[in-house]
Amino acid sequence: METPDAVKMGKIGDLREALRHSRCITYALVDGQGKVIEHNSAFMEALDQLAKRELILQELDHPLAKKFEEKRLAALQNGYITFSWGEGGEYEIISLGERETLIIGKMTSPPSHIISDEEDGLYSKLFMHALTPMMLIEPYSTRIVDVNLAATRFYGYDRETMLSMIISDLNVLSREEMYVNMRIALREGGGRFYFRHRLASGEVRDVEVYSRPIRIQQRELLHSIVLDVTKRKQAERIARQSGQRYQVLSDASFEGVLIHSDLIILDANRAFCELMGGIESQLVGRNFLDFTEPECVERVREHAAEERSEPYEITLRTLDGRKMLVEARGGKVIFQDRPARVATIVDITGRKLIEIDLERERARLRATLDSLPVGVFIADVNGRVVETNSMATEIWGGQIDISDISDYSKFIGFWADTGIRLRAEDWNLARAVLKRETTTSEMIDIIRFDGRKGTVLNSAAPIISSQGELLGGVVIAQDITRQSEIERRARLDKERSELYLDLLTHDINNLNAVAMGYLQLLRERVRLDEKSEFLLSQPIKALQDSSDLIASISIIQRGDDALREIELGTVLREVISDVPIPSNRKVDIEIEGLDGLVIETSGLIKEAFYNLIDNAIRHSTGPVHIWIRGQMTNYHVMISIEDDGPGISDDLKSRLFERKRGGGRFTSHGLGLFLVRSLVESHGGRVRVEDRIPRDHTQGTRFVIDLPLAGTPSGNSLGVRQS
Repeated sequence: METPDAVKMGKIGDLREALRHSRCITYALVDGQGKVIEHNSAFMEALDQLAKRELILQELDHPLAKKFEEKRLAALQNGYITFSWGEGGEYEIISLGERETLIIGKMTSPPSHIISDEEDGLYSKLFMHALTPMMLIEPYSTRIVDVNLAATRFYGYDRETMLSMIISDLNVLSREEMYVNMRIALREGGGRFYFRHRLASGEVRDVEVYSRPIRIQQRELLHSIVLDVTKRKQAERIARQSGQRYQVLSDASFEGVLIHSDLIILDANRAFCELMGGIESQLVGRNFLDFTEPECVERVREHAAEERSEPYEITLRTLDGRKMLVEARGGKVIFQDRPARVATIVDITGRKLIEIDLERERARLRATLDSLPVGVFIADVNGRVVETNSMATEIWGGQIDISDISDYSKFIGFWADTGIRLRAEDWNLARAVLKRETTTSEMIDIIRFDGRKGTVLNSAAPIISSQGELLGGVVIAQDITRQSEIERRARLDKERSELYLDLLTHDINNLNAVAMGYLQLLRERVRLDEKSEFLLSQPIKALQDSSDLIASISIIQRGDDALREIELGTVLREVISDVPIPSNRKVDIEIEGLDGLVIETSGLIKEAFYNLIDNAIRHSTGPVHIWIRGQMTNYHVMISIEDDGPGISDDLKSRLFERKRGGGRFTSHGLGLFLVRSLVESHGGRVRVEDRIPRDHTQGTRFVIDLPLAGTPSGNSLGVRQS
């Protein structure tokens, strides 16, 4: 009969034997000097060592060996040490006294606590406290004989419950199926099995089980080590499913798909076989270059060698000898557990022919557009200008780069009838795209990209498909700068001729002077009552107005004087000093922003300023405040003359600068503001009138004069020096 010590030593011997043959648990027994007495192959693999007769931890050139030695010395003091190493690797160092230390490693999680067993100390440390789930199973009855603490944590049962179970209570296989597997393990001296085990929670896990027969107290048992491989199995299932999906998608794809290694075809889908005019067995195993035209061979080799993924065009020759232009694209793939390349092949022969036809049509369209005497702009649905002709570039004085409607602010244009600047959304191409609006012959004064001024007639329309879908817009621009200038000059010449005709009556001025002289003499020598004084003042006033008219005509007559540069601040101060201010009136005049701004003029522009300032005083009562301001913008100067007088009604503003209109802020003969407009336009500028306070004409009037600065690229007009 065996003694208890003999029984314990037998159990320990069997466990040590099992650990020596284990490939999933790192095991070593080290003496008090750090010399490895006993180890398994997993321990050698962890230290990257080949088989040696003698291993001393501190002499091994490996960081893990040095860690083992450090922790071994610490365990001699503390009895037990655990530490982590790398990804998921954990080790425990157990002191067996001063003579020996036990190293066990590669566990999934550290123990929550250590239960010492004085009676079975070494057996407890090797089996009960191992961090990997272990079981001892009676192979014939399949009853669980013993489990360690890691197994109770993994399965979620307490130890007593598990010792009352048979293995089929955990394994989803039947007891009979489990019995067959155990007999295999006994017969072959151990083995590796894949099972599905059910936990106490009901969850089913994939496990990998290493089983080896051992003898304890003359009993033949199976020592089983259980590893959780659920995540790995899931990954394998996903990989298999992905492979199946790849096969389904590949076969369903209209694109040719092939897998190759070093350009040797390993697999091909049905679409590629049909493209090449054959079956899979005629293609698999062949070199892809066998089907590639010679001029494309080097390109295919470069893309494959450099593992490039961008598409490229090559010419293939099918099995029946046809040439085919294709687009190829490659990428990396794992095929049958080894790296390979996948390639998609699309026949673009028909598409290429269509592209060639479209390019020819585009060339014909370009030639047609460039032959037109008008500018053509074509925009897409977002307002991006996608096509222009050469005349459009010439009209705007440079290349047109427009990405969307907000970029239309790059165009500088003013409505020809009002002088108001166009916003981005006001351009008729924008309205065609945004509102599907069709417009014709809109006259716009523009400032070209190179600074020159011009006038265009714009007509625009939306581009709409037969289904009513908006595709974009098109605008036709006709440059009428020369025509507009000729018409403007003709108009001015006509008006000037009419004025010259009026000069034939200048003798009337002399008669006026004589008549006024006698009337003034009569007023001085004859005592008149109030009624007679009034009657006498009326012809005097009429004669004075007639003289003023003739003086205005004289101003127009002086329009051919040579131009000279003048500084606006100085000129306007001179004008202000010349304007008569009644002694019984409070008139405040402020001037700002005009110093240093220079224009070219014959000097007549002073008459325009004088007329506007004088009107502000003459056509108001009581105190009046006048502001004169200047601002430079786009090679021009904007001069505003505003007052807080009675203002001008809206119905008069539109005809204010016309000739022979009476009322409001006009002279009685209607030439005052007409003269202002004539003088400003003769200097290449423009003038407009607006309310000082927007939409309230009773709060005063603002006149705005726009004049080109001296030496800037502005359009040539009457009275403007040629550049």
